[in-house]
Amino acid sequence: MLSLVRRFLAISAAQIGLGVVTGIISARILGPTGRGDLAAIIVPLSLLPIVLSFGLPTLISREVARGESLRALIGTAGGFAVLIGCVSILPLISILAGTVSRHDHATRIVLVVGLSLMPFTLFTNLLADGALGQQQWRRVTAQRLIPPVLTTAAYVVLALSHRMTAASAGAVVVGAAVLSTVPFVPTLRQAWPPRFERRIAVKARKIVGAAWILQASQLMNHRLDQLLMVSLVSRRQLGLYAIAVTISGIAGTLAPAVGTVVYPKMAAGENLDVPRLVRQTLLAVAVTSLITAVAAPLAVPLAFGNAFRPALPMLWILLIANVPLGGVGVLASVYTGRGRIGLASFSEVVAVAVTIVGLVLFLPSAAGIAAAWVSLAAYSVNFLWLLTMARRDFGGSSSDYLLVPLTEMRSIARRLSGRLIGAA
Repeated sequence: MLSLVRRFLAISAAQIGLGVVTGIISARILGPTGRGDLAAIIVPLSLLPIVLSFGLPTLISREVARGESLRALIGTAGGFAVLIGCVSILPLISILAGTVSRHDHATRIVLVVGLSLMPFTLFTNLLADGALGQQQWRRVTAQRLIPPVLTTAAYVVLALSHRMTAASAGAVVVGAAVLSTVPFVPTLRQAWPPRFERRIAVKARKIVGAAWILQASQLMNHRLDQLLMVSLVSRRQLGLYAIAVTISGIAGTLAPAVGTVVYPKMAAGENLDVPRLVRQTLLAVAVTSLITAVAAPLAVPLAFGNAFRPALPMLWILLIANVPLGGVGVLASVYTGRGRIGLASFSEVVAVAVTIVGLVLFLPSAAGIAAAWVSLAAYSVNFLWLLTMARRDFGGSSSDYLLVPLTEMRSIARRLSGRLIGAA
């Protein structure tokens, strides 16, 4: 398992690193306001597929991991996904295309194209979760690396040719997302011809409600602030906050890597040392956050330009928020894999409530700073709830989940030093 965690940690690091590169390019060329226009395209297109999936990806990955037929799962859940995508196109275009990009015709076209691809997006997301449930790590790896690699290359071309705008950058993101589905062509062949089975539909009815609440709440906790900022604050503030979110993600690379590996293993019935997973993840996130916070005052203006210096206070708050968020990522994957979706969903719903109330009250007056503080509060509430439940279900005291013993820390240090010496 450790080798898989290292693999997905490397993937997450590559995603974040390339995201920082594309962030620098777009920030230097577009400035805070243009970067805000780009975020107004990317945020809805990343949020909506999760909201409209209605928990079907969790059904696919969990049941495939338990040995269920991929043909039956894709034939049943895939039909629902395509139907949902088709029905949602026109309402989404009428609601979003005018409000998010009302001042820029080219930006509106990119958003309309992205929304029109919703049936394709929802269906291919199910294929990706099927591959994850089967632990097809190479395909999952390729799918996660294609978008940042292609986006970085395309941004360099746009920058050198002086053709980068919010619309052209947004079109690149949409195109890279489409191409990231190519690794799952073999998965589609495996699921072909799909077949509808009533028993799968019955099982879906029992699972997807709680799973959808969990997935939608998780994404809303991560992206709702930026979505509301599209209409409630200036594009400059949105651009500053988007850069702060991008940089803070550097410190959060480990938790998604651990969660990706933990989820299918828990679904398959493997026993894992949950307290150890949590405390080591928190330690890694805290150390990385501290290093990032110390380097930020020099690195942010140097990389993104002095115009983005006001993003520093937002960044520091988000780096602190990354610590409880790392714990949430691990524990949510544990409970989802164990089939305790309702428990994980409850904590996310409470966090969403904190997020909504906080943003409505403070976002119009304090903008990005308010969004950062609200994120810290929501992640902390979420983690405290999951920590309380984990102590009940997996045993141990709070310190077992929060503090790494000195002997364990020495062991970690020896392993790291050994790898560094070996690499040298």
